[in-house]
Amino acid sequence: MYDMLPDTLVLVMEYMPAANLRTVWKSLSSRAKESLTVELGDILKRMWQLPAPADFIGGISEDMGLALAEKSSENWEFHGQRGWKTDFFRRNLPSALSGHPFKLTHGDLHPANILVELDESGDKSGGNDGNNGNEAQYRVKAIVDWDTAGWYPEYWEYGINVALFPWDGDWIEALEEMIGAFPLQAAMLHMVRENIEF
Repeated sequence: MYDMLPDTLVLVMEYMPAANLRTVWKSLSSRAKESLTVELGDILKRMWQLPAPADFIGGISEDMGLALAEKSSENWEFHGQRGWKTDFFRRNLPSALSGHPFKLTHGDLHPANILVELDESGDKSGGNDGNNGNEAQYRVKAIVDWDTAGWYPEYWEYGINVALFPWDGDWIEALEEMIGAFPLQAAMLHMVRENIEF
């Protein structure tokens, strides 16, 4: 957004002719998926090297774990019940969600937010997965929908994908190759989500 006029914000967007990765992912060969996974992993590694702003304050710490537990408690009290999971969260969220370095994170990285284009110059030799050498090869054109981006703990992208989005085929496996697996944190975030949204 740009503040070009007094009391006016302008949002500048650009059209990118590309396919949404969600529409092509299931049809890709294992070799094509691996190629995109490596490319996305390289993009994320470059993002992670960007330092947080000097005035950055915040994070998922003991305070955040306790804040999530309090949200759970409020939810149960609103329904006139005692939330047994709230006690569990108070005991366990602080230690489960703390102690991880912060990295620039998209916060909503799933195939619908990744644009890809056909790679006309790519190697179409077929590899060893049984195709006939005519498989489509794609490359990343853009990652869109950055409204939840920020500096989050290293597990955040994985945890949010596991907790919030439908498991669409082997995407979670590809994500694990890109950023690593954080099953404890993902399970805790999933439990919190279910508890708060019951």
